[in-house]
Amino acid sequence: MKALKDHDKDETPPESVHRYVLYECRRWNLVWVGKKNVAPLEPDEVEMLLGFSRDHTRGLSRTDRHKSLGNSFQIQTVAFHLSVLKDRFPNGINVFSLLWDCWCRNSSLSGWYPNEECCVSGDFRCE
Repeated sequence: MKALKDHDKDETPPESVHRYVLYECRRWNLVWVGKKNVAPLEPDEVEMLLGFSRDHTRGLSRTDRHKSLGNSFQIQTVAFHLSVLKDRFPNGINVFSLLWDCWCRNSSLSGWYPNEECCVSGDFRCE
């Protein structure tokens, strides 16, 4: 990134350059990886951060892997975040899902909410 390369190797860039670099990193989904280097996250790294197993999206192009991970979540991660509500809902919760191939009863959510009695799923296609 040019804003970083304009400074001496040992010199710390000013705060304005730090803010600019962080802004650009957020804008282009980059990670500040070194003193004067930024890089995009690889699909394997995104999978790991989202809680998916390695090569969860294998077989797709790099761009398609990023697109498929873009608005996704891993069900154990959702269950973990919902686990703080366990005391407030001792009888479990009802789950409504509009996800393809939802296996509600066999999902990881049933482990967090053992009294789950209702799971409605909808299968839809966006074409």
